[in-house]
Amino acid sequence: MTEYFVSGGNSGLAQGLISILSKTENVQYFARTKNHKLSKKVKYNRVDFSKAFKDADLKFKISNNTKEIVFFNNSAILGSMNNFSETNPKEITEVFSINFLSPIIIINKLIKISQKLDIKLTVVNITSGLTEYPVSHLTNYIVSKKAMMFFLKVLNLDIQNNSFYSLSIDPGMLNTDMQLKLRLSNISSSGFFIKKFNDNMLRDVNQVSNSIYSFLKQKKWKNEEIYHINEIEKLI
Repeated sequence: MTEYFVSGGNSGLAQGLISILSKTENVQYFARTKNHKLSKKVKYNRVDFSKAFKDADLKFKISNNTKEIVFFNNSAILGSMNNFSETNPKEITEVFSINFLSPIIIINKLIKISQKLDIKLTVVNITSGLTEYPVSHLTNYIVSKKAMMFFLKVLNLDIQNNSFYSLSIDPGMLNTDMQLKLRLSNISSSGFFIKKFNDNMLRDVNQVSNSIYSFLKQKKWKNEEIYHINEIEKLI
């Protein structure tokens, strides 16, 4: 049996992934508040990613017959969309805590569990196209998302066996609250996001969630690779 974990869960792609997974899989999610729209069989683990927490604060359980753990790292906020010189330490800390530090603490615990149980762990990192095509006024968001990708690259060097795998997925531009914030912002690239919305270029969250799940189940992905949703939809 595979046990799925998702960071986030109250909106966007995280909610879409949990909804798809819960139809056929065992799934748990980490979030500050519970999403009552999700199936009652989905397990909720309360974690505030914006604040420092310890390994002991993660009290989730894994079934004895679990053979594999899959963790979707989807936790992310944009933070204040200002010039970096206008950003205060509290804002910087919050973005890096939610987008990077908290997820790697969870990954650290999952590694320990998977090694203790002698089972496979796969980390599916949901990344962003902005890590390859950066824009101004989103320094904290872009750098924290890029840091996660490099962290997984180094982690694969640390754990050189057949028990740990990772891949990153760029889901493309989705019709989410995050995209709405970008369109309503004063950043120089807001016009780009507005045009994509007006041209009906934003992807449906549920459709993308289903494509990602199908892709993973088909086992066509390679360790440490980065996949764009366009490539995924051609492979499934």
